[in-house]
Amino acid sequence: MFGRTDYSYNTTMRQVGCLREAQTRDKMLNLSLQQTWGPGTYKTCFKLESGVARNLHKPYEIMNRSSSNHMTFSQEDSAVYVFTVRILDPNYSFCDLTTIFAVQTYGISKP
Repeated sequence: MFGRTDYSYNTTMRQVGCLREAQTRDKMLNLSLQQTWGPGTYKTCFKLESGVARNLHKPYEIMNRSSSNHMTFSQEDSAVYVFTVRILDPNYSFCDLTTIFAVQTYGISKP
């Protein structure tokens, strides 16, 4: 939520089985927070649409129950990361389910 970018995802789009390039945070930045990553804007990467698959070696930025995706945080600094989580699958919930949570990390202690 506050622009931190010193974290990464451990799997790529290819590793989770995407058939085309998945949506990423960078692609969604031009939308408002309420529009971003919602059931109305989500497009699955597991169905091939017309066009080229593109670069499937990019990180897969979506957490779901069927993948082994997780996040890795900076080892250099202690930090607080604040995230908004939203259910994307309209078949899972008819409600707009969102929550905000924070992760505190502790980096390498400096002498």
